Amino acid sequence: MEIIDTHIANKKIDFDLFRYALKDCKVTTLHDAACGEGLYSIIAHGLGYKVTASDARDIRVPFDEFKTHNITFRKGIIEDIDFTEDVILLSGILYHLDISQQLILLENIVKTNFKRIILNTHFYNDSCEIGFPNLFHEVKRGCYTGAVYKEGARLSGRSMAAFHNYYSFWHDLESLERLFNYFDLKITMLKPLLTDNRGFFIVEK
Repeated sequence: MEIIDTHIANKKIDFDLFRYALKDCKVTTLHDAACGEGLYSIIAHGLGYKVTASDARDIRVPFDEFKTHNITFRKGIIEDIDFTEDVILLSGILYHLDISQQLILLENIVKTNFKRIILNTHFYNDSCEIGFPNLFHEVKRGCYTGAVYKEGARLSGRSMAAFHNYYSFWHDLESLERLFNYFDLKITMLKPLLTDNRGFFIVEK
């Protein structure tokens, strides 16, 4: 996996890494999948993108701001989204999915004319056992390696969890690369990381 050191260092590193991932992408449309509070959608709009946002839950969506910025919102589960945009932002969603859901999501994306995926995700390594105790079980799923994460019960009442699967899969970095290579996609890590087990990645054909 290629690594790019952005030399970004400030209190809003996540937003600056997102801007960095967009800076040389000469396209006009962006889909913010699992948009949550919509902060990335609003940043992308400010950079000149026509933005569509989607989420399985709408309890955190800032509808008034979306209306002000002419951001279109679609409610729906990630596996059912039809992508037509140039850039697909997957921020905080991939690690809430199991392998089967991840594959469906990527299949739906690669059959389109997308130009870039911007990925903001956790990945599995030893540091996870410190920050998330008693929730992981290391496994191998075919060619994929990492850990199963227990999302917990009562998912419908939680805004920051998987929507309908009680367990999700966190790839280790090598497995994450294999996942995208399976679809003939190249994945590049941006540094600095957000945490010891979370970072931004650029994915392209």
